[in-house]
Order: sequence, then structure tokens, then C-alpha cells
Amino acid sequence: MLKGLSAFIVAGTRSGCGKTSLALAIMAFLRKNGARVAPFKTGPDFIDPGFHSLACGRASHNLDSWMMPEERVREVFLQNAMGCDVAVIEGAMGLFDGASGTSELGSAAHMAKILGVPVVLVVDASSLGRSINALVKGYVEYDREIDFVGVIVNKAGSEKHKHIIRQALSELDLPFLAVIGRNPEIAVPSRHLGLVTAMEQQGVMGLIERLSNLVEAEDFRLRALVREASMCFGKKRGTIYGSVLEGDNSGIAGEDRGSVKIAVAMDRAFCFYYERNFDILKCLGAELCFFSPVEGEPMPRDAGGLYLGGGYPELYARELAANKTLVEQIREGVGIGLPVFAECGGFMFLGKGLELEGERFRWCGLYDSWFKIDRRLQALGYRQVRLKRPCLLGTKGISLRGHEFRYSSPDSPDDASGMFFEIRDAEMKLVPAPCFVYKNVFASYIHIHFDSNEEAAANFVERCRRYNRGDSKTEGHN
Repeated sequence: MLKGLSAFIVAGTRSGCGKTSLALAIMAFLRKNGARVAPFKTGPDFIDPGFHSLACGRASHNLDSWMMPEERVREVFLQNAMGCDVAVIEGAMGLFDGASGTSELGSAAHMAKILGVPVVLVVDASSLGRSINALVKGYVEYDREIDFVGVIVNKAGSEKHKHIIRQALSELDLPFLAVIGRNPEIAVPSRHLGLVTAMEQQGVMGLIERLSNLVEAEDFRLRALVREASMCFGKKRGTIYGSVLEGDNSGIAGEDRGSVKIAVAMDRAFCFYYERNFDILKCLGAELCFFSPVEGEPMPRDAGGLYLGGGYPELYARELAANKTLVEQIREGVGIGLPVFAECGGFMFLGKGLELEGERFRWCGLYDSWFKIDRRLQALGYRQVRLKRPCLLGTKGISLRGHEFRYSSPDSPDDASGMFFEIRDAEMKLVPAPCFVYKNVFASYIHIHFDSNEEAAANFVERCRRYNRGDSKTEGHN
């Protein structure tokens, strides 16, 4: 079923080395030259997959060994690589960076071992000469279970610097793909929260075209890379995947109870979603109806529920405040039991509003909190959520996994969050987490990955069906 597929991870020595630009360059070049490319991203990032999707013409999926069981990681990879020629997986942070300093969970290195795919290592050459040899050698020898099929050196300062780098790396028995000079025209713009999203950036297709041209101009030797990666992946594929190579790889099972429409806010303000969460909801019978709060669009009136993801609502505070129709729909709907699943930016939107540069923008006002944006990071890391009470996402005692990354905070944190959740970080230490749980509403800063516990998605969809039937009763808090 995957005969001939080539697959590899583009991983960096650290964050900021240019792996996103170079992964996009490889994806775009391969597609331009006729290959069917399946894009993936390790870790919990939302922004890079948006660029992947534009470069490859198909949705990019997150693969995360902390939030997802290993078998589900393989299933998601196979399901979305099916029918493609090349699978390109962009790593997160440095190759060995993951959930903690003592575990490989969540790292690109762990993903390489789970999937049996080799690594292309991206190295930042800034301020390095022959020392780059020692750096690369250290990465290659740190974990012998990982196969490397090439090195790309980025941010060389001059032609002389490139020459020194080539000389140094010639001492290693490792395919050398390219040395790239510093070039601001191929960098993806960033802000304090990360990269500017694909939805926001003007001329994003022009950037992808420039990245594709870079591969040809610098002679990346991609054909040799694809062949070598195919052989490397092929050697381990049968052993690693076993019976997963046959049959249905969706990983989703459930009774067919008919479809139900779920409204999904999708625009420049709300665009942080795991593509896999959409897949799971659809497999469970949800018909996803996308709409844009920023453009003043109301929620589809026949929707049985609402999914409000994260993003950058602070950049569109005025436009969101002006969408009075949506605000009233949410207020009225929640009052009669509308199921609402809100994460991070969506959680903020359900509050009173945002204080920004001395001005207040009023939003839904479902609970008594104004939000502020701080220059300093307020929370970052993996989260495990154990439910203490039944609610929109499941029964008492179930555990869910996700990720939290925010610069905002409410002025009156809900101390009652401990009544509903027990939240721990990747090292299982208790952490606080503002939330709002009311009737059929589950809202918090945490981006839940449904592959961590499918019951959460199934419960959400079933609550939406019951709402459509006119049954607004809830097991949750009232």
C-alpha cells in the first residue's frame, strides 16, 4: 500500500535555524516537479502546518508522541501519506528537544524512531567554521537508532564561509545537501507568538515560489535524497508498522448515529486547530461548517454546536466586538444548552472582552473576566487534563492531553477550575489553568488533541446531536 513511498524528517539543531523555510522549500520544489507530497509537523505547533498546506496543496497533520499514542501516530501518518510519493515531516525545536530534559517524548528524534524514517539535519552556520564538524558529529552519534540522509547548512555569511563549511563537513561520512547563505527574502515573518500565519501574510505564494527556486539554485541534490530516504524507510517499514499496513487506518470506531452540523470559527483570528481533530469529528458524524467572525459572519443557524479554536483574536479585537449578531447567537445559544468547545483564543472570546492599549473591546461576556496581553510568556508546555466532573468532553475520571501557549491572562482567574480539572504538565506536576465550564460549554487555554482520548470528541458530537433534537439537558455544571 505504501510501496515506493519516500519519507524523511527535516529537523534542526535548534529553533531558529531555518528548518521551516527549508522544509517548505523542499515541499514546494517536489510538488512543482510533479511529486505528490504529504506534509506533517512534529509537536503541537499550528502555524507551520498552514504553510505546509499551501506548499503541498493538501492538509498538513501534527504528529506528537506525547499527546498521541504511538500506534495512533503511525495510523495518522499512513492514512495521510497514502497515495503520495514523498512524505516530508518538519521537526520542532532541536532534533532531540521534546516534553522534558530527560525524555524523548514529543521530539523529532522520537518521531523518527516511531515511524522508521531518516533525518535531514538543518544546521545554522552563524559564527561557526570547522567547529560545525563537531556539532554535526555530535548530533549524528548521540542516538545510533536514528538514520541521517543529509545535512543542509543555513545562514552562511559569505562565499568564503561556505567554502570553509564544505571543507569541514567533507571529513564526515554523511551526504551533504547544500550550504545556504543568509537571505531575508526566504524567511517566514515572525512575531512574539511565533510565525505570522499563512492566512495573514500577504504574498505567501510568492514566498513559497522563491523557496522552491532556492532548491534548484543551490542544487539540493533532492533526487538522491528522495531515493536514499525511500530505501531507508523501506528497510524498517514492515517491522515497524506490521498489521497497520493493511485495512482501515482511520483509528476511529463508533456507531453511526447520523450527521450533525458543527460550526467552526476559521479566519485570521481563529485558525489554530489540529487538523486531526477535524478528521476525528467528521469520522464521528460531524459536518463541519466554517465561518469567519472577523468578517462579520454569523454562526450557521442550523448548527448543533460551536468549535472556537485559538489564534490571534487580539489582532482583530475591534472586528470581533463589532460582530454583534454572533455575540448574541452565542449568548442565547449557551442559555438553552448550545454545546461550545473553546480553546485559548476562543476561551478569551467568550469572556467580557480584551483590554488593549487603554481601550476595552467587549466580546461575549459569558463570564466575568477581561483579558490582557503581556509582553512576557504566561504559560507554555504540554498539559494533561483529568476531569473531576462530567462535562461536555466526557465523564468523570477520563484524561485528555494537549498543549498550552499564551501571552494573555484574565484579570479574574477562575479559582473554581480545580473543581472540574486536575491539570498537570509533562512532568506530572500540578499547574493552574483558568477555565469556564457551564452547561454544555467547555472553555480553557488548553488545546486538546482528540487522539489522546477519543471519548472527548465522541461526547462533544453526541451533545451536539442532542441539542439538535431539542434536548438541552446536560450532565455538566449549571
